[in-house]
Amino acid sequence: MAKKLISSHRSTRLRKLAQAIPSPLATYRKGDVLFYVYRAKNLFSPTWDHPVLKKLVAEARRESYYRYGDIAEFDAYDSKAVVYVARVVYNDVRGTIAYPVEEWATMRFVPRDGVPHDIEDFKEYELHGQPMGSSAHNSLFSAHQLTADNVISGSRLSGIRSYCLRKYDEHDSKHIPRFCYFRECFVLMHHAFLKLNVARNTFRYRVAQTSHEFIERVLTFTVRGQRIALTCTPAHRMLHVAPHAIRLQRKGIVFQYPAYFLNQKELYLLFSSLVKKNLLTSNTLRHYFSASCTQNSFLTQHQFTFFQARLLGTLCSAEGTLYGTLLTGEELRVLVRDISDGPFLSITPLDTVEKNIELFMREEHITRI
Repeated sequence: MAKKLISSHRSTRLRKLAQAIPSPLATYRKGDVLFYVYRAKNLFSPTWDHPVLKKLVAEARRESYYRYGDIAEFDAYDSKAVVYVARVVYNDVRGTIAYPVEEWATMRFVPRDGVPHDIEDFKEYELHGQPMGSSAHNSLFSAHQLTADNVISGSRLSGIRSYCLRKYDEHDSKHIPRFCYFRECFVLMHHAFLKLNVARNTFRYRVAQTSHEFIERVLTFTVRGQRIALTCTPAHRMLHVAPHAIRLQRKGIVFQYPAYFLNQKELYLLFSSLVKKNLLTSNTLRHYFSASCTQNSFLTQHQFTFFQARLLGTLCSAEGTLYGTLLTGEELRVLVRDISDGPFLSITPLDTVEKNIELFMREEHITRI
């Protein structure tokens, strides 16, 4: 009952925001599905285009990143970013009845130029042991025509799962919040930036953090029986360096949000090994995860639960001796350093991105109206 009440409050709040939204930047159609794309904030502008759009961005980021820990809804990079919001309206058909629902997505494009200096991706990754944005790599970047003013990053991709447009449908429809058109939203927010933003021609490369799971689940579509993925060129290929030369720096933010930045399967295997060696005791697990978590229950899970993944950062960034064991936070971080990256860094020519977007829209019969 409490869960339904929370869901009802959520959808009521979102419907109220949707009623106050401004006119869209562009409208698209795919069959009976309508997509509306809004610009929530422009490049280098200190203000947001509309307060409701900013609230929707906050809602989406909070809903999407909750699983990784307490991540701030906004950061300094928003001040120079262009931010888009996509809205999808469609029918959830149950038997002979169609219930109108909607879902949302948002993402931003952050130029490398401007304040704060650089982009977060180049500050989080290192190349040959030096931060990607370090002046030590200027000659390499110049050789591949990567400059401060022609690189833009795509980040903070997040969304709001579907909900009923009409309050009285909530009980009868038994609608389950989910994403049905996240891929299309991703494509159309790119389309809005590539085709409708006058500053697009300034940029030549899109930088992004991407996981193979995300490529398979979201960025891959089928064309005449053939699976095609929207291109995300690994940074090591663009820069012609060895794959292992580029990796996430093992510093504060990686340990604060390990469920996002590190390979969760490897991380669970490491923690399982520490549990078996009694370096993470039942008291440790109960203290950092939940009162019901014991060594036996943890080992039978085979993966982190939703809430354990969210709380991992508290354990991985702890200082001094961990609760219930002689293992210290510093010793744990030494072990965690060897875990593989979760996302990889990509640097993709925007011309390639644009061709991919056009192909997807053509094959999926998405038209601007």
